[in-house]
Amino acid sequence: MYNTQFFSRTFGALFSNTLFIVVVLSILYLFITPYYTFAFVPAIVVILLFAFYKRPQLALFLMVFLIPFDIFREGLSTYKFLSISKFLGIMLLSIVFLRFVLYKQEANRLKSNFWFLFFLFFLFALISATMSDYQETAFNDVRKMLTVFVFFFLSLAVITDEHFKKTLPSVFIWSISIASLFSIVGYFFKIPLLVMDAGEKTLERGVGLSNDPNFFSSMIIFVIPFIINRLFGRYNVKTKVMAFFFLGINLGALVLTYSRAGVLIFTFIIIASLLIYRHKVKIRQIGFFLLFFVLVLIVVKVTIPDKFWQRQLNLYETSDQSLSRRLTYLYVGWDAFIHNPLVGTGPGTFNELYARSKYVAAYIEETGEREYIEYYRDAHNSYVEIMTGMGAGGLLTILLIFGLVVRNYRKSIREFLSTGDSEHALLAKTYLISFISQAMFYLFLSFVYQKYIWLLMALSQVALHAVRTQNVKEGA
Repeated sequence: MYNTQFFSRTFGALFSNTLFIVVVLSILYLFITPYYTFAFVPAIVVILLFAFYKRPQLALFLMVFLIPFDIFREGLSTYKFLSISKFLGIMLLSIVFLRFVLYKQEANRLKSNFWFLFFLFFLFALISATMSDYQETAFNDVRKMLTVFVFFFLSLAVITDEHFKKTLPSVFIWSISIASLFSIVGYFFKIPLLVMDAGEKTLERGVGLSNDPNFFSSMIIFVIPFIINRLFGRYNVKTKVMAFFFLGINLGALVLTYSRAGVLIFTFIIIASLLIYRHKVKIRQIGFFLLFFVLVLIVVKVTIPDKFWQRQLNLYETSDQSLSRRLTYLYVGWDAFIHNPLVGTGPGTFNELYARSKYVAAYIEETGEREYIEYYRDAHNSYVEIMTGMGAGGLLTILLIFGLVVRNYRKSIREFLSTGDSEHALLAKTYLISFISQAMFYLFLSFVYQKYIWLLMALSQVALHAVRTQNVKEGA
């Protein structure tokens, strides 16, 4: 015990002195280079390093908070290495490593039933990338995979039971609601940064501070179950009023994305929420909810643009160009899978295949206007992306991972209920609904490494830890 403390103090003093010398030299060096405007950066880095060392969860919360803000999160376009998310991730990883070396603090929290499946998923990706005809694209996708594995690792290392129960839902709600408010303001004031011209008869779609209206709609759908939990859970009146306000903002932003997938999955969330919270509604409240529903219908009729309804109805028309194009994605994906069923064509290579497909070739021959390089398209289906890129093994592995997430949440729900803790059981159900909504978005979007879904994987493990820790405390 004494040796451990002595080592910790000695190492800590050595590290602090070395860091001080490095910072001073860095500042002096930057002052004599063309990058003198960044001379303040080393000092800020050190301040943040010490602050995050004391409370590493703050770095992770900031990373999660910034997920909807793609424009800011990616940093300056001229200096890609200054990406805020990368900076925070590297700093947090360093802190977790130091705390582990000095105190072994995070060791027990890193145990997870996901690691073996992650290893299999990585192995399939690595083999496929090695055998791919598009190795640069494939290995870049492997890099993205490793990034979300690190994010999963950091989430396990620093998120506590209390964060799972209280802090993270608030971070989700505030960050996405702020982005939604930006989207609404940008749409009505025609701010180019906050809207996207969809090219469909002058249709403009809200994107908030993200880069894509469909991705933004998936973020809104992700947070809605947490807002509904604040409305019907055991919270004070102020919290419920704020939740009602946030729900209105996010639903307004969802409409302005004009996302058809978003509307479909929102319908699933409403049905699931009605089933989960049905026992929370008392008989005397039914009249109030019916009145509220009528008011909502009136507001919807008055405020929602006709273009929104036209776009939703186009979903059922075979002449819709967007749907026809997406069918060609499925044909290309299936054809690639048939030819490479075991290892695929390389992770993330669907766009390479589509750009060289007969559908693009036929269009180029017909119009004679563009080269194939301008027709890189994602599959708009993450399952197809994985199946095409990593073959049957990769697809089966991701399905097993998703199944394990659902199993973990269901198990934690049962254990919370067995202890009589119905409120935290409802919260675990909220996390589960949110995860299922993102898994459903996998059918419509190519975002295999979207951070929310990988965070929810880690949180399913935290949920199990939370309920078991609670059982131990109650037993004691």
